[in-house]
Amino acid sequence: MENRKLLALTVWTVVGSYVAFLMMCTATFTNHWIYTREIVKITNDTGIYSRDTQQHSGLLVTCQFDDKIHWNPHEGENSSWDAPLSENECRNLKKVLSNQDNPPDTITFAVFVHTSKSFAVPLMTCFLLLSAVIVCTVGQFMPKRRCMVFLSGSICVVCGLTSLTAIVRFVIAVNDAIIEKHSQSNDVIFQHHYGFSFVLTVLTFLLTNGVGVASLHLFILLERQAARSEKERVRHHLQRLGMNVVRTADESASFNNPEQGNERYGLPVSSWKETQYGFEGEPNWKDDRAKSEL
Repeated sequence: MENRKLLALTVWTVVGSYVAFLMMCTATFTNHWIYTREIVKITNDTGIYSRDTQQHSGLLVTCQFDDKIHWNPHEGENSSWDAPLSENECRNLKKVLSNQDNPPDTITFAVFVHTSKSFAVPLMTCFLLLSAVIVCTVGQFMPKRRCMVFLSGSICVVCGLTSLTAIVRFVIAVNDAIIEKHSQSNDVIFQHHYGFSFVLTVLTFLLTNGVGVASLHLFILLERQAARSEKERVRHHLQRLGMNVVRTADESASFNNPEQGNERYGLPVSSWKETQYGFEGEPNWKDDRAKSEL
């Protein structure tokens, strides 16, 4: 039962670290963090002119998939009409922002300005997850290096914190841009929702924390198993030398010589204590013969 538990934790930590790394890389370098729709209305003597722009953006690229104008004349004028304004295309976010006014004149581009500054944290999370994957993989080929399990678990916990930081920074950046520009634009309707890249980042946060906790728990179980193995090895070695380990009520141990009528030799019962990690104490040999036998 215990071996099955260790196997399940090992599979979960290895597979989870790889999946978390792929998810975070996908989220960082795709352009579906946020979807925006902004309607700007301008009223003059003849009617109402409105521009409806819909875009989705990531941390590096922004894509415009709908941009049209709508003309709605006052009563008695010609009928209303719609027309596309520009072609749908994806552009580098830095180039787009460099061509805009400073400060930006629309809420959408204010959002892009604020969110583009959050790229460093997700990128750092990707590198940390890559290091966790490498350490976890190396640890599978070096099973005696249990410190690798502890190190990979610690890195995954740190990755969980950095991914949470990226999520919080992105949400705050969007809200700051809306508060900053929307109060100055009474004739603007702005709508937004988060895309699957943002959702992948949230899932990465949950997954990395789960993998980190599982790795640390696996490290504790491996340490306990190693301590029990060492304890049994010492017990077997002492029995092979013709010495019996005798347990007493206070969990201490002493040694008897079966060939000499259970003559006690070695060290007192109180100074050689058997614990869950092995035998504690230093031998106090009665003669050189007994010492040389070990």
